[in-house]
Amino acid sequence: MAERLNNDFQFLDVARHDPAKKDIAVRKNEYVEIYHSFTKVEVAEQSHRCLACGNPYCEWKCPVHNYIPNWLKLISEGNIFGAAELCHQ
Repeated sequence: MAERLNNDFQFLDVARHDPAKKDIAVRKNEYVEIYHSFTKVEVAEQSHRCLACGNPYCEWKCPVHNYIPNWLKLISEGNIFGAAELCHQ
């Protein structure tokens, strides 16, 4: 996993994947999330696309200028409370 973090173009090399949608028969009778959850491995792979992308468009385009790459880094280190504190700055 550490090798991925050294690649500034990780967001180009690893394709973006969205979680699978639940079956329409289930969705039409429920008012809940329509997507299945990612596994921990899938979440880690997708988040590592962004950790060191070199050009954080997400942060630049965020209307409240959140530090999204910094959040992802803290979360990948298991520092959930640190990530939560960052959003209050």
